[in-house]
Amino acid sequence: MLKLLGIAISLLVQFTAQDTYLYVDNKEEASTSFDADGGKEMFFVNTNASTYTLEDVPSWCKVEDKSATGFMLVCEENKDLYRSCTILVKAGGKTVPLNVSQEGAKGEDLNSTGWMLKMHRLLEHVTKTYSNPSGEPDRYKGELNPAGKRHGMGIYSWSNETYYLGEYVGGARSGMGVYIIGGNGFHFSTCEDCMIYVGGYKSGKASGNGACYDKYGHTLYRGPFDSGFPSSTYPGNGNYADYKFEWIPIQGGDYFGETYKGTPNGYGIVFHADGSAYFGFFNDGKPVSGIDIPYSGGRVRKN
Repeated sequence: MLKLLGIAISLLVQFTAQDTYLYVDNKEEASTSFDADGGKEMFFVNTNASTYTLEDVPSWCKVEDKSATGFMLVCEENKDLYRSCTILVKAGGKTVPLNVSQEGAKGEDLNSTGWMLKMHRLLEHVTKTYSNPSGEPDRYKGELNPAGKRHGMGIYSWSNETYYLGEYVGGARSGMGVYIIGGNGFHFSTCEDCMIYVGGYKSGKASGNGACYDKYGHTLYRGPFDSGFPSSTYPGNGNYADYKFEWIPIQGGDYFGETYKGTPNGYGIVFHADGSAYFGFFNDGKPVSGIDIPYSGGRVRKN
């Protein structure tokens, strides 16, 4: 009899764990970003478990007004550099990561985030190299056509820490792409203070709609380009505060790309712990289309 009772209890526990749901702001992974002044934000928790817990809350944040349906996250002023963390919201065997980031007093210099080290590792094994007057070869990892020219999607690295991630046609940048200047003292030649361009290309030049970001990831311009030049007023005068290019921790790796209100939206790259990566377009934190990029010399695959 006791044995049967134990089995029944075990089955009940398993069923309950499988049947538990947990959402933070109606999401299975939530994100938020604070400026250097700090602030507070309310998060709503939806679960059928009897209670939930918060783990890995950093010293620079505290939780207030915790109830069965939500909590207030308070972030203190940051007088130092950019910082980030992932708070784990747990209930009934379920976990929802809450990714929190905060700008430094002067904003985060993107070159200090470590993305270049990740990119170097990703390009340890490449598809093809090209000679460069500096003596350091340019490197390419991506798709080729039968003639051996860059065609499709891939990543190109110049010896001066400049990168292009995106589409090629017959060897020329054509389609959608991300152009990143990692070396200090450089900027996108036709746009002052622009370190990152995201947008359309035609015959190797910026064309169509695009966006420019400075070294802190702040938006300088969103609008049309023609033959490599912005065809509207630069810098732009729109309200771009919610649009940034950021380095943020997400489930499965580190994301370096466009965000809207702290969530991946637009083009970006996710660096995985094993050295591989995913590059593509994101919508509300979820990948929509792109390519899987292996760490080794394996073939770049469309996702």
